Order: sequence, then structure tokens, then C-alpha cells
Amino acid sequence: FSPFGRRRHAGRDEPKRGKPNVIVSKNDHGLEVRSLKNGRSVCHLSLWYETMYADMNHDGVLDGLFVMTGDHLVEDDDTYESREDQKWINKLASRLKDSRMLSSDENGEDGGDRRMEDQNQKLCHLMALSGVPIKEELFTVNLCGKNLLKDSNDSLDAAPLLAVEAAYGKGQDVVVALNNKSVQRFRGTNGRRVWQLNGKHHDDFPTWEDSAISLLDRIEVANVGPSARPIVLAGDRSISLISPGHGSVLATATFPQPSIRKPVLVDFNGDGTTDVVVVTKEAVWGYRVTVSTGSSIFFRIVVGLLVVGLMLAVLRNRFGPHPNKRSTDA
Repeated sequence: FSPFGRRRHAGRDEPKRGKPNVIVSKNDHGLEVRSLKNGRSVCHLSLWYETMYADMNHDGVLDGLFVMTGDHLVEDDDTYESREDQKWINKLASRLKDSRMLSSDENGEDGGDRRMEDQNQKLCHLMALSGVPIKEELFTVNLCGKNLLKDSNDSLDAAPLLAVEAAYGKGQDVVVALNNKSVQRFRGTNGRRVWQLNGKHHDDFPTWEDSAISLLDRIEVANVGPSARPIVLAGDRSISLISPGHGSVLATATFPQPSIRKPVLVDFNGDGTTDVVVVTKEAVWGYRVTVSTGSSIFFRIVVGLLVVGLMLAVLRNRFGPHPNKRSTDA
């Protein structure tokens, strides 16, 4: 931040800028503004760790989105002390617990051991909350589907969330990538799934053990609209480009060595397209990204069929039979 005012000069108003007087720092607890003169805190904005903040539904209110994985102990006492995010996670775990108990009662299962097991709820969910501080819950979606209770998700981890332009209307969508090779896109207004990519069907699809070195971002391409920019996903040993519209894999590359930090996106050859720099233990590797902006095969087929149809119409009109033609017509 820097102080500024307005002064009249040469018949017009121009901003009057001064020297920076504060410094803004971001840590695990949020944003803090401190004075450069005496080091005192000017203001502080509390933000949750590993949470993406954006206006998802275009209502002018900042929303917070985060992924929950692993086991969560359900606290039956609503008065227990915890962080604000933990309270919302506990509400979700309580809903899952009640749902499972109701389902078990309908199936006639024994309630003793079941209630003990239900104290620990397996979570694999994306939660969106509105407001800072929180006003309401926007939506919560299950990221693991029916495999939530069957598969162990202790080592399940999510890359930092990515906000993309909404497919329809205003607002933004959110892309979630898990280290079980699952990538999903949801609408930011209601949490409806747009597409889902199962990377297990693709060789060398990115995965990771620590989300600190994972990367989920967009590739900047000259003369390409924001909504068509490819999604880049990088893990420990590989990197993939994903179509934002359909969730298909465009390209995949394998690293010669495991990466030791999050890849860096930079246009190092000046062609207008973002490239990827990967740091390993023994070297620094640069990957050049080339994006083709030619017309699609479907568009070419449609144009070809249209041309053929016009030619057939002209030939039929020129040489075809004319039953209503009179004998005196030329």
C-alpha cells in the first residue's frame, strides 16, 4: 500500500503517489499489514490455511473453498473449542454419521460396534463457504464417490485448488486434483460436476505424496481466450496438460528425476506461451509448451458437409426433373 491523493495539474487531475509506508505479509494465519516506520501491525485479515478464496457465484462476497481428506473424529458436544474451519468440518462429519447410522438401522445391522466406528468419519469432500467471516455453506461435494468407505484415504492429498472461468453464466468454476489420479471440475455456484478425469487410464499421469510440490495452474497462450487455456497438473515425476472444457488429457511428459519443489511457470523463450521449469536434485529442466489453435476436426467435417450439400442442391436445381414445367418454357 502507498498513500495517494489527487492534485490539479495542467487542467486535469493526476494521482499523487508517495513512498510505500507499509508491508503486507502472508502466513499460515492470513494477511498482515505492518508499518515500515515502527513495525507495528496496522491490520490483519484471518484466512484459513490451504483454502482458496474467490467470489465463486459473482455476488460480491468472498467465498472460501477447501478439501477435506482422511479420518475425522466426530465431537458430539457443540460447545467444544476449535478453529472456525474445524467446526464446519465437524458439522459435515456429523451429517455423514447420522446418514450412515440411519442406513445401518434400515439394513438391520448391529448398533454397538457400528456406533464406535462411526465416531471416526472418512472424509473426501470439497466444501465451499460464503463470507469472511463465514455466513453460510454454499455446497459440499463428495470427491471419492462410492469408494469413500471402501478404500483407505489416509494418504489422500489434494493439490492447491484452481479457479477457472465459469462454463455458463457469471462466476467461476473450481478444479480439484487428488493424488489418486482423479481430476474434477465443479460449478462454483452449486457444486454440480462439469467433468471428471480418471488418470488411471493414462500412462505416467501425475501423482504426489506432498501437495507442497504439486502444481495445478493454467497455461497462458497468446491469441487464445481465457476459457480455452489448458490446465497444467504436475506431480513428483510427471506433468500433464488437460483440456478445461472436456477434461481430456492433451499431453503428458515424464521427469528424468523426481522434482524437489513446485514447478515454475514462465515464458522463457518469448513465444507468448507459458513454459514449465522443473527443479530436481541434480539439474533444472525446462519444458517448452506448444499449443495448436487450428480448427477442430468436427468443425472441418461440418464445413465439408455444408459444401457438399450446397453442391447437390445446385446440381439438382440445374439438371433435375421439373414436373410443373410447361412445354412452352425454354
